[in-house]
Amino acid sequence: MVANQLERISGRAFSYSIVALLAGFAWFLIGLPAWQTYHTDIAFQTFIAFSAIACMAISLLAYRERRIPFLILIQSALFYVTAMHAGFAVDNLYTLTTPILVRSTLNLFNDLVELALLSSLFFLSLYGSRRCSGLSKRRLYLVAFILGIIMLLIYTALSGRIITIIPVSMMQGLGVIVFGLVIIFLSASSYLVYKSAAMQPPYQPIAIIVFFVLLASASFPLIVPLFFPSVIWTLSVTLQSLAFVVLYLSLTIPYLQDLGMKTRNAALFASGISLLFLVPFLITLIVEGLIPGFYNPDMSAYTLIHLGAASLAAVMALLTYGHAKTTGERNLYPLILLFTSWPVVDVAQVVMSQLPLPYAGESLVPYITGSIVSLVALSLAIRWTMKTPPMDLPRAELWPILGIIIQAFLVTISEVTQIVLTGTVPFLLDSPLGRSVLLVINLFAMFEFIYFIIYLSRKSRGGISIEVLLTGFLSLWILSNILKANFPDWTAGWYSAELLLLVALLLGPGVIGMLYIGEMRKSEIERQRARVYSDLLVHDISNYHQAIVISLGLLEVNGIQPGLSEQMIRDAQNELRRADELIRNVRQIGMSEEINSRYLDRLDLVQCIRNSYDSVVPALHHQSIEFSINRNLGECYVKANRLIEGIFSNLIRNSLQYSRDKKRVEVELELGEDENGAIWITRVIDYGQGIEPQKKDNLFNRFMLGAEGTGLGLSVAKTLTEVFGGTIRVEDRVPGDYSKGSVFIVTLPADL
Repeated sequence: MVANQLERISGRAFSYSIVALLAGFAWFLIGLPAWQTYHTDIAFQTFIAFSAIACMAISLLAYRERRIPFLILIQSALFYVTAMHAGFAVDNLYTLTTPILVRSTLNLFNDLVELALLSSLFFLSLYGSRRCSGLSKRRLYLVAFILGIIMLLIYTALSGRIITIIPVSMMQGLGVIVFGLVIIFLSASSYLVYKSAAMQPPYQPIAIIVFFVLLASASFPLIVPLFFPSVIWTLSVTLQSLAFVVLYLSLTIPYLQDLGMKTRNAALFASGISLLFLVPFLITLIVEGLIPGFYNPDMSAYTLIHLGAASLAAVMALLTYGHAKTTGERNLYPLILLFTSWPVVDVAQVVMSQLPLPYAGESLVPYITGSIVSLVALSLAIRWTMKTPPMDLPRAELWPILGIIIQAFLVTISEVTQIVLTGTVPFLLDSPLGRSVLLVINLFAMFEFIYFIIYLSRKSRGGISIEVLLTGFLSLWILSNILKANFPDWTAGWYSAELLLLVALLLGPGVIGMLYIGEMRKSEIERQRARVYSDLLVHDISNYHQAIVISLGLLEVNGIQPGLSEQMIRDAQNELRRADELIRNVRQIGMSEEINSRYLDRLDLVQCIRNSYDSVVPALHHQSIEFSINRNLGECYVKANRLIEGIFSNLIRNSLQYSRDKKRVEVELELGEDENGAIWITRVIDYGQGIEPQKKDNLFNRFMLGAEGTGLGLSVAKTLTEVFGGTIRVEDRVPGDYSKGSVFIVTLPADL
């Protein structure tokens, strides 16, 4: 079994690697025109840094659930990548003013060295995962931090001193050696992933191997220009960007699956979040590829956009306040402050655009102070979500006021400081210092945002709650600031930042309103469920209890006939059995609400069905019932727990209960496929009286008219089937003639 799994992994990894490389090459060709401007290089470096920091957030969250050293050790590589590429982006803001279509030999060699050091960190993370299993969390963090710092120092020493004194003629041969080291480290890393695939690692092995293939392939376009100078080096940056998207997905999807999400939903959710840091990158490629020289100062459009954004941000603050006030979720109070600070920033920008200031263009000070407020607010929201908020917090009504006062104070003080500094230090007028600070602050804000939104999805068990959606809109502020940091005022990229935030805020109130309606419906369902539980306890159990009391009371009557007393005992036993069945079904419904995919096991479906049959039919009665199943043990496996037996015990009990003289149940299993992958199709066939067509629509509902017993059995079967990611339906055994018996069809995801 393990050998087959490893063979399947190697085959898929090869196929997916080919697809990923083709996608990367296509991405390279499409984005090539955008390299006519230096903004594209900044966008690529920023994108890689943001992707790496998103991976950091995911791996830290995953470590809270699964104490695997790799999740901490990989922080060394991710920290290294984030620091390196954020540094490259800031350096480009200072040094680049023209396109860099041809990269120097020195820079190409430095890029190869950077890749080699990064590859060694990934190898050490995987290699040390087993050997560091006995270390405490604190020591693991210390090891990861030291590794990351050492590699940064090595790169700094090599690129700043040693490499600069190496003759250019030697760099070709040394470049080939460094290229070989990259291939060796990444090949060894892929081998370690391959060998650990059967141990349920906290990542998708196939995706991690694809990541290593892309990273190794990214080194090749750096070797070619050492011998033949060309623009092919930009393919390396493209492949690295794609590689870190794959790494992000390989860490995020398994984590979301552990929360209870289906694979498809987890992939969609993770991809949706990745789009948040992909959007500014794509905007840069489109803008610089199509209209690189666009420049159009328009104060009327600027004023309209900012006043509109301020109004919509105020609406978002009001919605957040209303939700926090209604639900009593005090952990959302910092988000009220955050959303309230946005209108202050936008209004401040409009006001300053009308004033005679000593500098030209838009001030970045409000955005920087707003980003600082975002950092603090997100930090508080994370802390108060993971732990109980302090009891002495200000009331919800005060948080909007605090947001306005704090943001207005910060903007005023910072703007006055900027005016004073630009007057005394003239070179700051054209300095990219503000853009660099804005970029770095929002890098940290992105880390907090990813950490917070994924943690909220964990709290909501993979669902899209109002809290998740509100937090999602915070990313729009970060994305807008990234674009502001990259593009000068009045350019197309700068305008795209303005419009991105405005359009998103336009959609925000409507989307949140729809989610509010969904929450109200969910609350109504919960109330209906509570009423059902109340009816079960007050009505059904009371009826069974009363029937038992009457039967036992009649036994105390003097002179009762022997045959009648035996009947009374049987009646009491039947009522006890029905009460026990009801309690068991209610317990199964309650337990189904707590099922989490993290705790599911690989179960033999045939064995589960046999166990269900044995629980329904005592061994003494087996000979009076014809029961057959067309599969053997060890052939059919699903991911579930022992509650799955409740599905088939209720179906078998239902089939026998409504059978006439011929007690016969057949079970057929067949491997099929749906849009989510392989499934086991189980047919439970009976030869009873069948189900009338008009009753089939409500067959799986509680209290179906004409149901015998507790009326809960088929409802429980449906609930449990859906919990395990399957479906259930009923058909006539003989099409067109319901009286010949029924076929209950259950589909469950296969675990091959």
